[in-house]
Amino acid sequence: MLKCLEKLESYLKSSEFDFLVGNYLSRADCYLLPTLQHIRVAGKAYRGFEIPTEFKSLWTYLKNAYSTDAFLESCPADREIVTHYITKVII
Repeated sequence: MLKCLEKLESYLKSSEFDFLVGNYLSRADCYLLPTLQHIRVAGKAYRGFEIPTEFKSLWTYLKNAYSTDAFLESCPADREIVTHYITKVII
């Protein structure tokens, strides 16, 4: 997981854009951002995993997403994500 996040951090750090391919949400963002949201919420709830704070570009990317109406309106609440995974997690 961390290796994938490191690669994403490296890409975002080298990019001049707010999102993956521009300064607007694209189809690629619509696939990646929900996955990152689930990793952030379910990872913390079930495994104590947190996206490292030193991944500043990744956190900026998430912040940019949270500032868009499209992402905020389509993103489930944290409790819904946790509930979704409760039957899927082996503790």
